Amino acid sequence: MSNFNVLLHMAKNEEWDHVMNMIGHLKASPEGEWNIVVMITGSASLSCLNYSKLDELKAGIDKYSEKNVHFKVCCKNLLKYGIAQEWVYPKIQITNDAAVIEIARLLDEGYKYIKI
Repeated sequence: MSNFNVLLHMAKNEEWDHVMNMIGHLKASPEGEWNIVVMITGSASLSCLNYSKLDELKAGIDKYSEKNVHFKVCCKNLLKYGIAQEWVYPKIQITNDAAVIEIARLLDEGYKYIKI
């Protein structure tokens, strides 16, 4: 069985359903193990708040976090939207650098890039 590394980059808040469906399809594939990073930028960052009432989204993040899916929000977007780091949902990692730098690193590590 092969291992596949995929980077899903989303920037719009309304793309969450699409991203969760894509993760479900990848994880259901019998072709191998899928290592997935979801890079969250733009208005999609607004859904990353711990106090968000998006219970279905949080349930999906919780479920997939246990299945080798890593959700990362851009630290620069948090600054842009005035979001304090402690407000971010705990299962979502905050990048140390701008998303573009994190994306470049993941591409260098062999991740395949999919822009949503």
